[in-house]
Formats: sequence, structure tokens, C-alpha cells
Amino acid sequence: ILKNRFAMCKSKGFDALEPDNLQNDENVSGGKITTQQQIDFNGWVADAAHAAGLAVFQKNGPDKILLKDRTGKMMVDKFDGILNEQCQEYGECAALAEYPKRGKLALDTEYKSGLTLNCANFASLTVNAIKKNLDLTAGTRTACN
Repeated sequence: ILKNRFAMCKSKGFDALEPDNLQNDENVSGGKITTQQQIDFNGWVADAAHAAGLAVFQKNGPDKILLKDRTGKMMVDKFDGILNEQCQEYGECAALAEYPKRGKLALDTEYKSGLTLNCANFASLTVNAIKKNLDLTAGTRTACN
């Protein structure tokens, strides 16, 4: 199913994928999915996207960036960049810097009302950040330059 979806994206002219839900080991209760199973799946997603001729970005999971899949490669080496949400709010931005260290893009979006982007911190990590309202409408947004 996923390989077909990736092929469809390629045939429609897309250049890259941002697969959501790469943290089901955390989202499904009862230990039904182990962290290693999740990492192996995530690595497979990256490999399958690349095989389809697409770039692929890790979605969230900064705690998984340095974990290795069944091929022995870390997620930061499998994916072409990371799209993260709320690393500032949850105090997990430092891990995102692993991507720019390898010449790859790191993006973060914050949503929390009243939160001011810590642009100095994002700049020191070489992470691009934006703040949007939670409903993602064209309302107020701020970004670090």
C-alpha cells in the first residue's frame, strides 16, 4: 500500500514525502509496537521513498534521530531532513541540530499561544522555525530569520 502511495506521489510530480505517525510506538498503548520495530519501519519508509525517487523527511521524533534501524543506519542518515513540531515547547530542539550538522534541513513549527520563538537558540542549532496558530489558517505567524 505504501509503495503504491509513494509511486502515486512521484507520478503526480511530488519531490518529497513527509510521512506522519513515525512514532506509533509512543502513540499505541500497551507496548504493542516496540521502539526498535518503529525504527525499523521508519528506516523502511525512508528506503522505499528513496527507491521511488523521492526525498523523505522525518516527521517529529527527535529522540529517534540517532537510533539505528535493522540496516545499522541512524534515522538522521536515512532521512533527507526533519519536519518537527513543538521542540521548543517540549525542550527537545537540540537533537534537531544533527540534521544541519550533516548538511540537511531541519524545520520546526510551534503552535502554543503566548510562546515567543527563541530565535537565538534556533539560530545556534541551525534550525529554521516558524510559529503558526493551531488551526493553520493564514492568521498571525512569526518566523526566525
